[in-house]
Amino acid sequence: MRQACAISAAMIVAAGVLSVLGSGVESASAAEPPITVGIVCSCSGAFAGQLGVGPPAYQAWAKWQNSKGGIDGHKVDVIVKDDALNPATSSTEVHALISQNHVQALVDDTDVDAAWAAYAKQSGVPVIAGLSFPQNFTTNSDFFADGETLDAYNEGYVDAAKAVKAKNIGEVYCAEAATCQEGLTAFFSTAKALGLPASFSEAASASAPNYTAQCVAAQQAGVQALELALADTTAASVAGDCNKQGYNPWYIVDPAANYPSLPGLQTKMISTSGAIPFNIKNTPGTKTMYAALNKYEPSLVKSVNFNEYVVQFWAAGLLLTAAGEAAGLKSGAVTSAELIKGLYKIKNDTLGGLTPPLTFHKGVPNPVDCWFYQGTKDGKFTTPFGLKPVCQKPPKALA
Repeated sequence: MRQACAISAAMIVAAGVLSVLGSGVESASAAEPPITVGIVCSCSGAFAGQLGVGPPAYQAWAKWQNSKGGIDGHKVDVIVKDDALNPATSSTEVHALISQNHVQALVDDTDVDAAWAAYAKQSGVPVIAGLSFPQNFTTNSDFFADGETLDAYNEGYVDAAKAVKAKNIGEVYCAEAATCQEGLTAFFSTAKALGLPASFSEAASASAPNYTAQCVAAQQAGVQALELALADTTAASVAGDCNKQGYNPWYIVDPAANYPSLPGLQTKMISTSGAIPFNIKNTPGTKTMYAALNKYEPSLVKSVNFNEYVVQFWAAGLLLTAAGEAAGLKSGAVTSAELIKGLYKIKNDTLGGLTPPLTFHKGVPNPVDCWFYQGTKDGKFTTPFGLKPVCQKPPKALA
């Protein structure tokens, strides 16, 4: 979805639903007030398929954390609001979460957070990434990312193209969302700064009958690595139509999809992932995560929409735990200020190997210029360059 419009069916949270995770979570301590977290999710609307997996992943973490006594004795309650990708709705919901529900933290699962970012900061409520790609994670000191941020996305894509020895890169982007086209300038400037020719870009609608024209144009432009800033199913359709034309470039895509199951993207696909690739199940951190997901949200693990954001939302929960423990929460009500204090104490923490090294500095934005690689080959996921995150500051020309 990075600069893409993801047209998918809503998976778990229906429009307008308010989900409160309180009595359904195993109680950590009856004596201590809970930490209340609000998730703002575009769980219906254009990004539904990708983003709908976030809240249940976070709720699984909360149940798991509460079963261990919560965070310093404070259980975690979770409130989920669906903004349907509507800025006005999103703003109204965040105002209610802060002024009425008195949440101590927010988790961002929407691309319209600009509608309420200033209010959250003014209110002193930290915003933790479920999604780390919104612009606020690179510009707003109140936003705390747990994975690769927007300033590094295009660098990661171009670096991926160079890693597979492509000599030219291009992009097919979604026609439905302004953010797709807005990302083109950064895409071309990044390619230029990193010395890789970028000679092609063209829009594609999810409702188009075919994508032959885009494939032919990209082939004629000599594109050897084609970024697909599209919904996962649309990306698969583009790749399938290109294959029919005898054109088979490397595809660079958002990792938030189960691409080995999608015809056309079962091989020669590479992507950058904000957190450890979601297909990895054998590290200590991912073993714990999968065990909890299988216990508390088994349908999520089986979902065709299971994707990168499951890992990032689980990591968002771990980040809240790390902040609370670093702050040394005391008896009585937990405050947002305590959690922010704890976040600023976090230094080079990978949250059990699930994320790039995270460090937060007080009073300034804290982008995360790191990513993991994920690929496909013969219908299976691969980690073509291992599990160590790549960390590179954007070129000075782009800073």
